[in-house]
Amino acid sequence: MLPIITSYFENNTFVIITFTTELVEEKITFNKDEILDVKWISKEELECMNSEKLRDERLIKRTLNMLKENKLYPLDVIENL
Repeated sequence: MLPIITSYFENNTFVIITFTTELVEEKITFNKDEILDVKWISKEELECMNSEKLRDERLIKRTLNMLKENKLYPLDVIENL
């Protein structure tokens, strides 16, 4: 798990918890009534994207940076929240 981040937008506070994972299967299953499209994006692709392609470029780049710096924490950190 990466560090927990708080973000503020229009008088709302968001708590963002990002987990690291390993790809087990490339096939993606999703509800087509709720989601238009999905795809896998590599870290390298994300690093090259800008605010036109990313919903929150600053947050995503910050998250990628933490991943590069190996700022990982065990899941126990959030177990008792």
